[in-house]
Amino acid sequence: RPFDLSQDIDVSPEPYPHGKILRINPLSSGTAPYSVPADNPFAGVADRVAEVWAYGLRNPHKFAWDSVTGEMYISDIGQGVVEEISIGRAGANLGWNDREGAYVYVNGSTVSPLPAGHETDVYAYPVAQYDHSGTNGISGSSAIVSGPVYRGDDIPELTGLYFFGDFATNPGPIFAVDVDDLVERDDLSNINQYDNGRLAPYEEVEIRHNCADKDHRQFLRDVNNNQGITRTDIRWGVDADGEIYVLNKRDGMVRR
Repeated sequence: RPFDLSQDIDVSPEPYPHGKILRINPLSSGTAPYSVPADNPFAGVADRVAEVWAYGLRNPHKFAWDSVTGEMYISDIGQGVVEEISIGRAGANLGWNDREGAYVYVNGSTVSPLPAGHETDVYAYPVAQYDHSGTNGISGSSAIVSGPVYRGDDIPELTGLYFFGDFATNPGPIFAVDVDDLVERDDLSNINQYDNGRLAPYEEVEIRHNCADKDHRQFLRDVNNNQGITRTDIRWGVDADGEIYVLNKRDGMVRR
C-alpha cells in the first residue's frame, strides 16, 4: 500500500508523481525546461500540481489511443486481485488505492464490494476488468498489458477491436473487445450483470499454428521447442498503417 500517494495531487507539503499521468509541453519555455498546457485540469488551481492530467492509478505502464475516435485506453496493473482497463479522462481519479478495479481495496490479497452511494463518489471506474482467481477472470493472471485498437486494412474483421493481454504466470492469453462495449458506468451495485463482473464481453484470441488453435504461451512453447516457458511478457506495437505487431521476451521475435 503506497501511503495513498496516488491520491495526493497537492503541491504542499511535497508533490508526488506516484500514480499519476503527467502532461507537459516538453519544449523549453524561457528558463524553464518545459511548460504546462493551459488546458491541463489543474493548471492555475491553487495548491494543485499543474502537471497532473489524471491520477489514482497504480501501474498504467501501457496505454493507447484509438486513431479514429481519439479515445484513450489505459491498462492498469492491480496490486494483487484485479486487473483493469479504464478510459483516460482529463482530471479523472481512477481510484487507487481506495479502489482496485470496481471494488474497494482492502489489502494486497483482498477487495470488497463497492459501498452504497458509490454512484456519486469521485472515482472513475474501469470499463473492463478481470481477477486473478478465475471467478470472473484468468486463473494465475497477474499483469495486464494494453495493446492498440485495430484500425488497419489487412484484416477488416478486426476493425474497432481493442487488444490486450496478460503477460505473467498463466497461459498468456490475448483478448479483444469491441470498443463500443467499453462503456463507462457510475452505478456498479450489481456488478455481475455486466458480463459476470468483467464489465465488457471480451473474448480470447487464439493463434492458429500447425493446424491447431493455441494460446499465446503454448504458441511460444511450440515454436521455440521449449515447453518450460512459463510467461509471455507480451508487448504490442502498431505501425503507420494501423497494423498490429506482437512482441515477447521469450524469443525476441516481432510478429504481425
